[in-house]
Amino acid sequence: MTATTKLGTVIVEPVATHQVSMDYQSLFQQPTLTEFANKVGVMALLPYARQALQDQVSQVLGQPIVMPSFPRGAVTFLTPPAAGLIDPTAE
Repeated sequence: MTATTKLGTVIVEPVATHQVSMDYQSLFQQPTLTEFANKVGVMALLPYARQALQDQVSQVLGQPIVMPSFPRGAVTFLTPPAAGLIDPTAE
């Protein structure tokens, strides 16, 4: 997430991870993981992202800024191509 004011730009990238036992990994296909991320993960992560953005902007730029609230479903992850995981080094 990026916040820009006349004083500068602040970028905040929240991250969340989940772990699944190897015994159960075969049960989780990419569409299932994406659905979980969209229905549960995004709504759990947004309050932390909002606070991180507000804290960083206040500390770095000296101005308060508040990220707006988003209704469920407004922020989503896309399902990666069926061929496999997205290569993080690809441009």
